[in-house]
Amino acid sequence: MPQEDFYSTQTDITAAKIQFYKDYIGTYLIKVLMTYGNCYVADLFCGPGKNGEEKGSPLTLIDEAKKMLESPVLLRKFQNPSINIFFNDIEVSHVTNLKGQLAELPQIPGICIEKPSSKHFRDVLGSMSRLLKYGTPKFFFLDPFTYSDVELEDIALLMQSPHTEVLLFLPAFFAYRFSGCETEPKTKKFLESFTTRGGTGYRNFHDFMDSLTTKVKGTLCLDYVRPIILDAGSKKNVLLFLTKSKQGMALMNDIVWKHTDDGKTFTVTADDGSPSLFGEAELEAGSHEIARFEKLLCAEVKSRKSMTNVDIIDFAIKSGFLPRHADWVIKKHKAKFQVVVTDGEQNRSYISAPNINKARSIIKYKD
Repeated sequence: MPQEDFYSTQTDITAAKIQFYKDYIGTYLIKVLMTYGNCYVADLFCGPGKNGEEKGSPLTLIDEAKKMLESPVLLRKFQNPSINIFFNDIEVSHVTNLKGQLAELPQIPGICIEKPSSKHFRDVLGSMSRLLKYGTPKFFFLDPFTYSDVELEDIALLMQSPHTEVLLFLPAFFAYRFSGCETEPKTKKFLESFTTRGGTGYRNFHDFMDSLTTKVKGTLCLDYVRPIILDAGSKKNVLLFLTKSKQGMALMNDIVWKHTDDGKTFTVTADDGSPSLFGEAELEAGSHEIARFEKLLCAEVKSRKSMTNVDIIDFAIKSGFLPRHADWVIKKHKAKFQVVVTDGEQNRSYISAPNINKARSIIKYKD
């Protein structure tokens, strides 16, 4: 599909993608600005600003930034809070359209929008060498038109920078669809770079995503990598969230669990009738996610003999779950575990979001 046709309307998958971006960036700005007073947000495949009549990621970001910068709570803490924003898209027409839309917006104190550019993604990265050395919190939204436009080495360069998070959109289904096809060199390169097993041997799409997540974690040395599957029936796309922050991962986990039944897959639309490349087994995977985590957590506590409430919370967050899921497991298996409270009320486990960094109890495995 030509790019111009793609942006003439907002598809259901694009709407879902923008919703997750909006939910995360809105809360991210609250947490970061209340701590640092400033941050940097870059949308490096920004598109034309709108998808038909609907707001795309650039205008969504500005809406959320405006709300935060007008917060009386923030203004009491910081006299001049600021958000530096940078937009880029290799298509000149997209940048021209976006500039026109930005020109129509009233000036918002604290929002500093750099002049949008129309450069190749890697040329933009090359110009960011100084920025990436700074400790200013940085958020990069990468929504390339094809999966082959961004390589794992590019992500590694960004994630080496302090206080950096990345939200990457991948039409991974289309990469998987062409797996093993030697006539698709870009696809082959993507699969070899982003997965542990290349393009073959996957039971289903979830297995494919596990391979991709494992490869990204290992290559980038990250504990917190969070895939979100946008399922439109026979077509599946993925948002991949990367962070070094436990709090950032916890926030994204919370957003995903609010929108999904299994903490993994957001159902965009009903199947359009196109034949699926994956088996029916993947459709049953969601109902087993909590049970799978239950087994993983029990095995982890058993192998380590004991874990603090902070250890258990971190294990849940890394696994894509919430503290309440871990607390439920410990309470369910109280015959297996002994909770020793070191700071607080004796009838609590303290496996909860407010205690994400507060060691207040020890959970011991009973031999």
